Amino acid sequence: MCKIVDIGEYKYKQSKKEKLARKGSKTQVVKELKLSPKISDHDYLTRLNQGRKFLSKSYAVKLSVFFKGRENARQDLGKVVLERYIQDIIDIGVANGDISSGHRSLYIMISPSNKPKVKEGVQDGEKES
Repeated sequence: MCKIVDIGEYKYKQSKKEKLARKGSKTQVVKELKLSPKISDHDYLTRLNQGRKFLSKSYAVKLSVFFKGRENARQDLGKVVLERYIQDIIDIGVANGDISSGHRSLYIMISPSNKPKVKEGVQDGEKES
């Protein structure tokens, strides 16, 4: 037994199904923040606030520390900066894996945590007035 099908209609329906499948899936947005091992406090806080903003929008953050010249010999300073950043952003983001090493850089991916946001000032079991 066989079925006679209009090939144009069949291809049209297949393309509609594919479009619908693509429309339903959501792409992951990755934002990169570049740091240096000798970053100043103000610049660090600026990058921290940017990372918080990206993670609150459910974007993934790629955190990179680039080394120039002699800095490449002191990659431990870059690890300290990355670990400090991870500790400061632990409430809103989760590090994926360990710190990875590139050619002249260190990097780590941070994804948003799925914790529900709790209103500030309201403890568990208390009623709002």
